[in-house]
Amino acid sequence: MRHNHARVLLMALFLVPASSALASTIWYVNGVNGSDGNNCLSPTTACNPGNITVIDGRTNSTTTIRDPNAISPVALAVNEFTDKVYVSNIGDFPGPNHGNVTVIDGRTNATKTVTDPNALAPLRVAVDAVTNRIYVTNANSFTLSGNGGVTVINGRTNSTTTVIDPNAKTDLPGSLAVNPFTDNVYVANVISDNVTVIHGPK
Repeated sequence: MRHNHARVLLMALFLVPASSALASTIWYVNGVNGSDGNNCLSPTTACNPGNITVIDGRTNSTTTIRDPNAISPVALAVNEFTDKVYVSNIGDFPGPNHGNVTVIDGRTNATKTVTDPNALAPLRVAVDAVTNRIYVTNANSFTLSGNGGVTVINGRTNSTTTVIDPNAKTDLPGSLAVNPFTDNVYVANVISDNVTVIHGPK
């Protein structure tokens, strides 16, 4: 069965979600020979899986970071207290990579990959620096239920918890934001036309 998901190709470093049939399109990526300018629609026009550019604010010099487990980085957020950067990678579904989150150590640029086994195509990211929790919206669930929910990452352990709002269809979650004073997280759900409020740990 085909399920509609959001995806459109940007001719840049990554793919970002928009209205399209995620399950009906195969994206061809190649980290060695792929090109950022290719259209990703055939093996002969394979595109680059994407990367993160670090810009030195003093000199404007750049460093490129690649997570070998990541395809199509689409959003990021920074925890300034821990100097960690969290990057959502939407993956190559219906290929074997269903998406994940890259954790970058801001001091060393070393990477770790965090995967929520219940999630498909992570999209938006927000950080609660007070509780050291990272919130990631997902385009769908691993079972293609139509409700991907929100992945909560414990910044200390990198363990994950999946939060599902039964009233929300999180295909095309428009945005999410954290209130660090109340530890509440707000997720705008475009498809179901409502807002999910997650009460974070105190």
